[in-house]
Amino acid sequence: MPSAGVSGDHCRALAWTVDHDLRCAGVGGPFVNGSTDSDPDATLFEWFDTRDPNHGAIGMARSALAGQSCSGVIEWNGCAWDVSYRPVLGPDGTIAGALALAVPADPPGAPDETRYRRLYENAPLAAFAIGAHGRVIEASGRAGRMVGAEPVGREFVRLFADESAGRPRVEDALQRLRDGESVENCEALVRAADGTTYWVSLSGVPVFDADGHVSELRLVALAIDDRKRTERELRESEERARTLLDGLPDAVCVHVDGVVRYANPRAADLFGAPSSAALEGLAVVELICPEYVPIVRERMRRLLAGAPRQGLLRLRLKRTDGDVFEGETADIRVSYGKETAIAVVVRDLSDRQELEEQLRRSQRLGAVGELAGGLAHDFNNLLTVIHGYASLLAERPSSAFVAEITKAAQRAAELTRRLLALGRREEHTPEVFAPAEVLERAEPVLRSVVEDDIELLVDIHDEQARVLLDRGEFEQVVLNLVSNARDAMPRGGRLTVSTGVREHDGVRRFVLAVADTGQGMDEATRARVLEPFFTTKPDGTGLGLATVQAIVTRAGGDITVQSEPRRGTIIAAFFPLAGEDAEVADPVAEPSLDELRGTGTILLVDDEPMVRDLVTEILRGAGYAVLAAHSAKEALELAAAREGPFRAAIIDVVLPDESGAELARQLRERRPDLAVLFMSGYGASQVRAKGVGEDAAFLKKPYRAAELLAAVRGVSRIGMADSL
Repeated sequence: MPSAGVSGDHCRALAWTVDHDLRCAGVGGPFVNGSTDSDPDATLFEWFDTRDPNHGAIGMARSALAGQSCSGVIEWNGCAWDVSYRPVLGPDGTIAGALALAVPADPPGAPDETRYRRLYENAPLAAFAIGAHGRVIEASGRAGRMVGAEPVGREFVRLFADESAGRPRVEDALQRLRDGESVENCEALVRAADGTTYWVSLSGVPVFDADGHVSELRLVALAIDDRKRTERELRESEERARTLLDGLPDAVCVHVDGVVRYANPRAADLFGAPSSAALEGLAVVELICPEYVPIVRERMRRLLAGAPRQGLLRLRLKRTDGDVFEGETADIRVSYGKETAIAVVVRDLSDRQELEEQLRRSQRLGAVGELAGGLAHDFNNLLTVIHGYASLLAERPSSAFVAEITKAAQRAAELTRRLLALGRREEHTPEVFAPAEVLERAEPVLRSVVEDDIELLVDIHDEQARVLLDRGEFEQVVLNLVSNARDAMPRGGRLTVSTGVREHDGVRRFVLAVADTGQGMDEATRARVLEPFFTTKPDGTGLGLATVQAIVTRAGGDITVQSEPRRGTIIAAFFPLAGEDAEVADPVAEPSLDELRGTGTILLVDDEPMVRDLVTEILRGAGYAVLAAHSAKEALELAAAREGPFRAAIIDVVLPDESGAELARQLRERRPDLAVLFMSGYGASQVRAKGVGEDAAFLKKPYRAAELLAAVRGVSRIGMADSL
């Protein structure tokens, strides 16, 4: 190999590149400076004047050309060189060659022997030099302190524990060094002279002699026992946490950016997944019924923005098979690795629902009793109006009289609907609506509930604010709070119902507040006033405010109670606002009766003569022929006697001799294409309980003539021939 300019007296940095034929494609440093006979295309065998394929410089070059960076110490031309090889990638990403950098191990200006030895002995790393026989030939002071004895002369692998994490790992590292490779961060278990064990991290390079053979191994060891202990404690802590979470009776999910990252086994059971892993990767919104997605997203946004922990949210959730169930959730912002996440605890309320429903039914019955006197008074007034205008019509017909009768009938229907909603067990059906509008319509009912010596004030603000809630449940909240406030003022006073939008726990919410000037409560009573069955009234049930809290919590809201003895009480219910894009359906203009005319024969079945006569009159006035029956038996006889087709059948759900659903089934056995419209004064859940399917056409009593005719048109497939 050319030697000009590379004598030990003025060694400096070298660099060269090697291709896959081991030719030096380019060189720099003293290999070319000052040399006149350098051949830049010579192979490494020629540069290092060797034919040994295991020469250190050649072995490292081949490792680099295979894609592995490596380094080592080479003795050459009177200098010790620290050589590092790195693969070089071509434009297509494949390895095009290797780059070698070499610097003197002892550069000019190095510290003298005394300074070097002082640094060597006091370095925080333990340093070892190991001969070809595998014994330690030199060690720093730190090395002796690390193993608790003089390591020089001892077999290096004997310094380590017998376990697989000890000697086997070190033997493998030494073999790699003997093969000319470098070793980095090999973790191994040391056994000190006193028998104690601890962890170290080993890194080392081989030292090559002038012939390119490995003559010595140099390693440094860094004590990492504290780090390993911390890692072990962290793993144990994580295992304890996972064991705790896996054993919880409630479902727990952790999600990042709305995507599930962790779920415990109970979550898999609750959401119908085959395993916890099957939930990971799902979007959270896939497990929530659509009407609650805006509320959940808003809670997530507030949590991630730094808002305090949110209260409980009651909502409808979806299993992976599409089934829906009711649950209660609590969420909190947490750290998940290096990411910010939200942990959610989900509790299945299926077992609790029946008990709560019984509580609500009991309370509703009490509310019906509260309303009975006031409603009877209102009905008498409405009947007076209807009878009065009807008698006037007999003498002098007037469209104005008809309008007043219609208005009174609509008001009576509204009162009946409210009474039935309180007294019956209806399904929880949340919808978007403006509470202010509901409260305006309910004001006359509230005035009938309070005593004459109580001044009722209704103060409505933010009329356009909307919430997602069961409308009937909101009405029940209003009635319960008003009734509770009335009872707190046995000697009269002022009762104020107010609505609006305001901040609560840093979030804008719709608030319904009911204030009274009654006797108030002390702290002990105030703390328990929302508990089920807790009451201060001699004949009270303790269910009114408990029902209010259950409804508000179900909607994801909160309730507060402010009260002091002799200073009255303010109870405020806070509800989440519906999203800005939530729209209340605009009322559809009702078509005129002339627009709803039709033809064909209709079979009418209703056991109430007055209703049967009215419906017959409406249908015949619109152009239909009517066959009217008072029972299922009579309806079947009429259908059998008629040879022609029916336009449709209108059937009351409850008949004296058979259910409407069964009658429809028997009629369709003879006329498979018969269109059927069911009608009833019962609510949807009662109608379904009597065998009428959810997809069946249904018209709820009371109804107007236009509503009846529109329903007949829809069910009888308008536009088809009369031969239907």
